[in-house]
Amino acid sequence: MKLIFSVIAFFFLKISIASSISNLVENDSVYLINNTNIRVGFTFHDKFNEIHQVRVLPKQKLAIQNIDKLLITQTNEYQNFFLVYNGEVLTIEEVGNGNITLVNNKNAIRTNDLRLGVLINTETKDHFWTINKKMGIFFDSDIKKMDSIYRENYFERLNIIDNFCKVNTVSDVYKKFILHFVEANYLGSQYWLAINSKANISEEYINYLKLCTDKVYLISSDTLFSQYTSLGLSYLKFKNRNVQKSKYYIDTLYTSIKEAKSFLGKDKYLYRILKNYIDSSKNHTAWFIEDFFKNCNDMDYINDIQARVNNKKFLSSISFKDPIASVNAKINSFDVLLKKQLGKLVYIDFWASWCAPCREEMKHSRALQTKLANKNISFLYISIDENTESWKRALKEEQHQIENTFLLLDFQNSAVKKKFKIGAIPRYILFDKSGKMILENAPRPSDPRLLEILDRYEE
Repeated sequence: MKLIFSVIAFFFLKISIASSISNLVENDSVYLINNTNIRVGFTFHDKFNEIHQVRVLPKQKLAIQNIDKLLITQTNEYQNFFLVYNGEVLTIEEVGNGNITLVNNKNAIRTNDLRLGVLINTETKDHFWTINKKMGIFFDSDIKKMDSIYRENYFERLNIIDNFCKVNTVSDVYKKFILHFVEANYLGSQYWLAINSKANISEEYINYLKLCTDKVYLISSDTLFSQYTSLGLSYLKFKNRNVQKSKYYIDTLYTSIKEAKSFLGKDKYLYRILKNYIDSSKNHTAWFIEDFFKNCNDMDYINDIQARVNNKKFLSSISFKDPIASVNAKINSFDVLLKKQLGKLVYIDFWASWCAPCREEMKHSRALQTKLANKNISFLYISIDENTESWKRALKEEQHQIENTFLLLDFQNSAVKKKFKIGAIPRYILFDKSGKMILENAPRPSDPRLLEILDRYEE
């Protein structure tokens, strides 16, 4: 089960490290200064809903170039989020338990705005990761219990916002944003629950979600943030499946969005539908793809969908089983890749560009490789990305060694997925020097046990 409704953001970006504030073109960038002694990571999405990850080292200055405003999330268990604007110079400050806040030293009101985005995650009983853990227990068995968890968190957040604004000055624009954001997160979680839970959904719950239509239209009409677009898509999926009593088919959803009068920014909605469809389907000739090419007004979206279609055509021309692609476009198979490692202990990392926990482990993996450089151990990184460009971009960001990283093509239908029962990632598998699997679920690179295991089997 993929988890959604984490914090996401908008548009083209350019990231650079600057030695001084004077190096920044402030009118088209956000400038972050890390005053802490810890490395701080952030994630955000671009116009195409592709995830990006940046890290700001201690005492480092980082410029993120984008369009107008950006919603960024701290990559920790709390997922603190910040709405930042071009031209801002923001200082990163620690607030405890690995959490940070951003400070605008020239504007106390903006500092309050940014602080509020932290408090609604750190001052509640549950935060991002604890809610996800509870989803693993209740999501498919007890809708009422899961909904009560979402509801309690929602009202806790509203109470924090209300109390904070009584004693601190917060900008009207930011207060409106954060109230919409919290409500979008709450409604989105409820619709996601109604669509995907294996538990029986009651008529009472369906009727309640029907009554939320006006709220959904109000929030999702703002397509600047992909969070709001995700809410709109979840609502339409719910409507097609639960309200109209029809099965969810892509053409039905496409038509629903195209004909809906209440949704603004339809190009973005239709793009999201087609992107997900093309990436997960073998069919790249459906009628609605041609319809999109004819009627979409955004050339960026048209070009991206065309590139995805071309990529699918290429993949469909490959005939052998479980193809593995290298960065230089050489195609091999998973079995051949393993055979090339005979005589070495092999530690395989299954990951993806959009998986924040996967990428957080990369720093530990690099440190482990350095420590074991003189050992006969091969570290292989196999991405399950469906978008090759996202994979390649992530490789540059993570500074991977090209010869050790690969893309498993058509992961969803692969024998590798079935054989090793790969569901959630990151996933790590250890093979001995003869190619025999030792551990189907090996420890993560950050787990001290892994070094002990590798030392033991490498001898």
